[in-house]
Amino acid sequence: DCSNIELGSCNIDQAIVEFENAPWKRELERFEELDGNRPPPCWPDLTFRIGNYHIGFMLESECKKFRVEICMPPQKKLLGIFSFTKFFEFKNVEPARAKEYLKMFYELSYAEQHDYFLRQQTTCS
Repeated sequence: DCSNIELGSCNIDQAIVEFENAPWKRELERFEELDGNRPPPCWPDLTFRIGNYHIGFMLESECKKFRVEICMPPQKKLLGIFSFTKFFEFKNVEPARAKEYLKMFYELSYAEQHDYFLRQQTTCS
């Protein structure tokens, strides 16, 4: 059973509070109770959307690290026909770094986000 709660719109300060107050540990314990020693069927996660793109945080292990996924819609079409959605994925992200990614998602322009996450992908790989 994977639940979904719609929080409505929020600003960066509210988003940080939601991230910090998310019931990560409680959700992980709930999955462990349901499935015993098997990995949960869907790890606790939290996703923020702006328009048609999003940043998602999925708990990876014992409330210590996250997988962060960022989906950015295409801004330009290649040859006026093709457009490509850009995905960024970061694994084993510490909570402080995850909050930094959330802040950049809210505060930077699309072009700045693209450049920032591309640099992070290069340096974190």
